[in-house]
Amino acid sequence: MRLAAPVIAIVFAGVACADGPMDLPIAKPLPAPPNLPLAQGPSSGTVVWQAAVPSAAAPSAAALEERLAALGSQGGDIQVSLGWNTRDDLDLVVVAPCGRKVWYREKRACNGVLDVDSNLGALGAGITDEGAENIFWAAGAGQRGEYRIRVLHMQDRSDLSRVEFGIRINRGGRIEFHSGSVAPDAEVDVARFNWP
Repeated sequence: MRLAAPVIAIVFAGVACADGPMDLPIAKPLPAPPNLPLAQGPSSGTVVWQAAVPSAAAPSAAALEERLAALGSQGGDIQVSLGWNTRDDLDLVVVAPCGRKVWYREKRACNGVLDVDSNLGALGAGITDEGAENIFWAAGAGQRGEYRIRVLHMQDRSDLSRVEFGIRINRGGRIEFHSGSVAPDAEVDVARFNWP
């Protein structure tokens, strides 16, 4: 886990007024200390608290491959996979040439199948910080035309301003890897490709 910079610190300074001393917040940017989520400033009466913003990097292409193999994901003509490293619920969405989406709400559409779906539902069993999703078209099932890939941030469990992710696309043995990030309650376009 790393800290994002810059970090904003609130400094409370004593100010004298007619009714007695009063503390006023003064915002000052400070550089983020490495691996320190909360820091207290000098002990001379001034207290500095730093709000830490953790960030989890997207899994590497190799880590995503291993994760998908362990989860038993399937492939074929086309395989689109998503990986991330938080307990958030991200959703892979592939809009097929027929115009329908293959995603958590419609796990089978236009010959495509969502077979791996991590971190869905309530917090509890099955929630992991090594999320993965997989959509595939079996051999001979890929439809001619354009495929559009999106990532949707469904449920925030990490309090991050953005979650980084990796997308692996396998089109008949041609493999591409894309990376990006998505904010809570947002959806981002990642890639487009044509088949065949």
